[in-house]
This record gives sequence, structure tokens and C-alpha cells, in this order.
Amino acid sequence: MKPMKATNPQPTILLIDDEQKLLDLISLRLRLLGFQVITATSGEDGVLRAEEHHPDLIILDVTLPGEDGLTVCGRLTQSETLGSIPVLMLTARSEVEDANRAMAAGARDYMVKPYDPVVLQAKIRRLLGREKMASTRS
Repeated sequence: MKPMKATNPQPTILLIDDEQKLLDLISLRLRLLGFQVITATSGEDGVLRAEEHHPDLIILDVTLPGEDGLTVCGRLTQSETLGSIPVLMLTARSEVEDANRAMAAGARDYMVKPYDPVVLQAKIRRLLGREKMASTRS
């Protein structure tokens, strides 16, 4: 059964990446766009934060300490309570086979670093859908 979320007009995004500077940069940009942002620097911590906060979207790196992002993605998307949350992989891995593995693990989209902030915003809007985006205008 899906946990009940508190009524919150702002979509919540969970960022999971081990690069603190990148987390800070993306978090700031997303907050300026009206999102609530939660961060984690490891896959294990990311899964715990997802279970605790049940975000609207997860942005996940492939290369993480401990459990890699592909394993984490599989855990999240196969979870009974978290499986409906879209996962966007944001990673430095640019090979087609990397993207294919991410999609096979359940990711809904894949984006390569360095990223274009406008493209990232567009992908977020698409993944969240129009209903949840009404309160987050740029």
C-alpha cells in the first residue's frame, strides 16, 4: 500500500549523487523553480530517504559508493511502495549500453553529465506530468 503524503503543493524531488557540489547546484536550481528537494550521497541513504519521504521524482547517479545506481534503481522501481515514483538517471556514463541497462533497471529517462539545465527541467516536467507542475512555473 502506498504511504499517504502530506498535502503539499510543491512536488518533492530526491537527488541521489555522491558529488556534493553537484547536489548543491541542482538543489538550488530546483528550489528556485519551486520544488522541495531532498538529497542523499549514497544509494543506501537514497533508498531510506525515498521510503521516508515518498518523493514525486528521483534523480539518481549511476556511480555511487556502495550499491551502484543501477542496483538502487532496480530496488526502487521493484518496490511495492516506491515503484510508481519515476526515476531519472543523471550520470557521466554516456554509452548506449549504459542507458539501456538503466532503462532495463526501471529508469524512466536517462541524461548524461554535463547536463543542460533547461533540458533537465523539461525532463522533470515531463516525468512529473502537468497536474503536479501547475504550482511550479519557471
